[in-house]
Amino acid sequence: MPGILLNEFGYSRPAWTEIVSNRRDLSYPERRLEFEKNGLAILLALVVVLFVVGIAIYFLTIYNSLVRLKNDINKSWSNIDVLLKQRHDELPKLIETCKGYMQYEQKTFQMIAEARTAFMHAGSVAQKAQATT
Repeated sequence: MPGILLNEFGYSRPAWTEIVSNRRDLSYPERRLEFEKNGLAILLALVVVLFVVGIAIYFLTIYNSLVRLKNDINKSWSNIDVLLKQRHDELPKLIETCKGYMQYEQKTFQMIAEARTAFMHAGSVAQKAQATT
């Protein structure tokens, strides 16, 4: 019957116990050497796995920082676009304000010119006093 072995007393035992019993046949130095080989293989596998995980974490960190920088650049360009749009929207308002102030200045300049002309044409002191007010 496959998978079932009989021990020295005729009782059945599982097949995997054969592997264990074969190891009992080895002497202590041989078992120790086998254990050291297995331990070294496990240690080497662990080092390789940790190295691969470390490299993966390193590249993921670099990738995430590059994505963050790309998003920061896009956000900065968006801010520039917003500022340019605000400047473009403010320009007509500034022109209208300047036109209103220009009309006020024009009226003031016209009044000053008329007062100066009246003062220059005044012949007497009373007419000059009248022109200054």
